[in-house]
Amino acid sequence: MPMVRVATNLPDKDVPANFEERLTDLLAESMNKPRARIAVEMMAGQRIMHGGVRNPVVLIKVHILYL
Repeated sequence: MPMVRVATNLPDKDVPANFEERLTDLLAESMNKPRARIAVEMMAGQRIMHGGVRNPVVLIKVHILYL
């Protein structure tokens, strides 16, 4: 079961409303998994810094659980 956590310092209003659905579709196709088996967590407005600056950034973690 793929679990994906997306964190960004962008405010929620700047993240497309259908982001999770689009990411789920992309992952389902690329991983050859059914949509029902994919979990996506979107965390906008996080306090993230990369390289000592606070430019827009996104961190993505993908975990695959084998049950």
